[in-house]
Amino acid sequence: MGHENFFNSGIWIIPLVMMLLCFLFFRFFASKRNFFGHNGNKSATEESPLDIIKKRYARGEISRSEFEQMQKNI
Repeated sequence: MGHENFFNSGIWIIPLVMMLLCFLFFRFFASKRNFFGHNGNKSATEESPLDIIKKRYARGEISRSEFEQMQKNI
């Protein structure tokens, strides 16, 4: 009863299948949900261009006329 019985018996497939299942879980399920502090949807965390110019106007970085012009361009 040595290591040759391990490989000949086919029991080696169990750890291989377990590693594959773990990989698939983290690849497809954990990355899509909020397990690691993000939700997998970048657009939900990104600001729209209008939000950005509103914040710049509120901070005084741009004037009212620049704000209105940028709003028209969007």
